[in-house]
Amino acid sequence: MGFSVTETLGMITQQRLIVAGALGLAATAGIVSSAAWWYRRTPKPVFQPIGQLSEIWIHPVKSCRGHQVSSAECTPMGLCSKGVYDRFFVILDDANRVVTMRTEPSLALVKPWISEDGVCLVFDAPGMDPLSIHLADLAEAKKQPTEFRIFGLHTEGVECSQKAATWLSTYLKKPGLKLVYFNEGLTKPRIPRKDVTWGHKFTAEEKVRGYSDFASFMLLTESSLDDLNSHLDKPITVRNVRPSFVVSGSSAFQEDSWKYIKIGDTVTMRRTHGCGRCKLTTVDPETGVIRSDGEPLATLKKYRVLDKSDPDSKSYKGSPVFGSYLVCDVSGTIKVGDTVYAAV
Repeated sequence: MGFSVTETLGMITQQRLIVAGALGLAATAGIVSSAAWWYRRTPKPVFQPIGQLSEIWIHPVKSCRGHQVSSAECTPMGLCSKGVYDRFFVILDDANRVVTMRTEPSLALVKPWISEDGVCLVFDAPGMDPLSIHLADLAEAKKQPTEFRIFGLHTEGVECSQKAATWLSTYLKKPGLKLVYFNEGLTKPRIPRKDVTWGHKFTAEEKVRGYSDFASFMLLTESSLDDLNSHLDKPITVRNVRPSFVVSGSSAFQEDSWKYIKIGDTVTMRRTHGCGRCKLTTVDPETGVIRSDGEPLATLKKYRVLDKSDPDSKSYKGSPVFGSYLVCDVSGTIKVGDTVYAAV
């Protein structure tokens, strides 16, 4: 059984930081009830156990280093740990364009993490003094949102302090940068249904809060990563491909056929489409440098590009598929070791 709206709001209310301030509880209730209504009105999938949840990854800042957690909350707003949502922060340049590892690979060495007392989001990077951002200050901010686009879709973000902007500009040696965050009460989410390429994969009710590329979650199996590494002279790690979830115990690329995924007793998600891969995968996460051999992207292009008979093949424009995008239908808590179920 899924959590009721009251139970789900109770979980979210307990989060101490961004959820307690920057995210509106009234809006959260609408999101949860809308997702639950959509899930109830569709035929119930028939789930079979396919493995275990072996890793959970949170990336607080888009394109910066992620970290593993032992448990997290899954909601239609995204993955949440210690009150901070996955990819709810993003870096913009002086023209309000999103800055990622595609153009600034050294972002792979920027480590955002939550202080032990849960009060600050702390940034660390080679050659830099740590930067602390008080999350309570962000929750109380009423600044005018900044407008920008992610993959052609309109979104917004509230600018953090000038101290954060200066720190990032100094590290990347690029003036005019700023750090913005998603504030449920002030900023507008993206409407994936409006995307000309992938909009048909989403329902009219679904929205993307935060700054993930498309859907709020991405799943990968250990066996898929092992299969890729068997083709490489220099194996990669899960950091190269930046999933939300890693699943053990299933066959390589079995996740391509899963229409619904259930983790533990409650959380249920729907697959929208496969994750098309780009040169971001070629950034070495331990050095912050793009690999000169173009791997693992070069190898993925040899055997993970969809066949032309697949109806989605044209949408990827030659990009290889590795992992699955998911949206959350039923919220709840997940933890490493949970049984993972799938319906095809």
